[in-house]
Amino acid sequence: MSGNIGIGSWIVRRARMHPERTALVFGAQRWSYRELAARVVRVAHALSARGVRVGDRVAYLGHNHPAALETLFACGLLGAVWVPVHPGFEDETIAGMLERAEPTVLVSGPGLGAKVERVRRPVPTARVLEVTDDANQPSSYEAALAEAADTPIDRAVGLDDLAILAFSSGTTGASKGVVLTHGNLLFNALNVGSALALRRDDTLLASAPLYRMGGLGFLLPVWREGGAVVLVREDGEQGSLETIARHRVTILFDTVTAFERMRRAPSFASADLSSLRVCMTGGSPVSEDLLHAFGARGVDLRQGYGLTEAAPVVLISDHDDAPTATSAGCPPMFTEIRIVDAALADLPAGCAGELLVRGPQVSPGYWRAPEATARAFAPGGWLRTGDVAVADDAGRISILGRLADTLVLDGASVHPGPLEAELSASCVADCALVQPRAEDRPVLFVAWGARPSAPDRVLEVVHAHLGTRWAPAVREMEAVPRNANGKVLRASLRALAGA
Repeated sequence: MSGNIGIGSWIVRRARMHPERTALVFGAQRWSYRELAARVVRVAHALSARGVRVGDRVAYLGHNHPAALETLFACGLLGAVWVPVHPGFEDETIAGMLERAEPTVLVSGPGLGAKVERVRRPVPTARVLEVTDDANQPSSYEAALAEAADTPIDRAVGLDDLAILAFSSGTTGASKGVVLTHGNLLFNALNVGSALALRRDDTLLASAPLYRMGGLGFLLPVWREGGAVVLVREDGEQGSLETIARHRVTILFDTVTAFERMRRAPSFASADLSSLRVCMTGGSPVSEDLLHAFGARGVDLRQGYGLTEAAPVVLISDHDDAPTATSAGCPPMFTEIRIVDAALADLPAGCAGELLVRGPQVSPGYWRAPEATARAFAPGGWLRTGDVAVADDAGRISILGRLADTLVLDGASVHPGPLEAELSASCVADCALVQPRAEDRPVLFVAWGARPSAPDRVLEVVHAHLGTRWAPAVREMEAVPRNANGKVLRASLRALAGA
């Protein structure tokens, strides 16, 4: 592997160092590094036989499945670019992503043949490989592997070469294609490995969707260290608790919503969580109740903050810090941050402003979108995250929300994050504060969940944050709408509030 220093070589190198160590578990199946490396090489040959060359794109449309990871690493061996696409997106959205990515090959997960036929119209020349039980099907993924060569591949791939093209879901605007290099992924792995003190004997429960960089952002570091990954497609809270105990899971990353479901499971109090070293979450506020629930079980639940453009980790809580519901931690080893005002001047601790990030894990930009790339970066190579943050005197960072979600009240900027966090911690199951238009009266959407209705307490918190002049209209709903990442769909709520 002398010519390949990208992620495609990681599994092959680990197979050389620790061939019989467990690399991947999926259901009843288990692969050692030697076995997984052999499959990755065959996938690479199968893709090459279907026309994939350096720089070509290979799309994977499907839920969590070993084929997704095999395809990712096979692309890395060939110098091709992996494009993950979630099947839960609307057909029109997926078709648009494929049209922009122009994949040479489209690999689909189990049971998605009909969807593939609906969405592949913009790329009629793309060859299809389908994960299916029917080995006689012409497009069978497993049949292609069986026919592929198993000879080593040593193609030159460097850290500046593109590895992943990740499309956003477009919930906050037009979908953007974020390009990530092999170097971006390597330095994210180094950041995460250092912050979590990853070890060769770690086992990660990979329950977060692989189309999101949050899922891959913790999976890849574990494999770089030579650990094991237990991959699950859709595992409810009960299944996750059982999986943790059965496989002696040490690392778990998932959304706040997933951890909330887990702690509400009837078996949470008695589940064997003794193997867990650390749990990571992010994407939405964490309640004090959730932190205390896991802390009472002896589990180190930490927050972090990231975005696809940073591959993805920007902030991560340190083990030495007492966990808090507000802090997302500090930047890891190879990451720099700034908090700035509208003129991009640095702000002191305690002042809220836009978070900027710089480091070798930050994307070089957006796919075939030079204007969007130019807008995303401030002078000096600083990525503008579009998120509002504030630092305390110890350098810990709290994320207050999106810059675009800031309320304007009497000409002053008000961030909804602190109000929402206090309400969620004290008297509601979930909430979101939005403003249809600047200077409009805000609207607070509240979901009580299992908590008893406490309108007086809600008003008390609201008045403490906004005063009485701008007290919002309060609307109750069964559940605050969130996307797959756990983020509030504020555009939908603003439209509802305006109506």
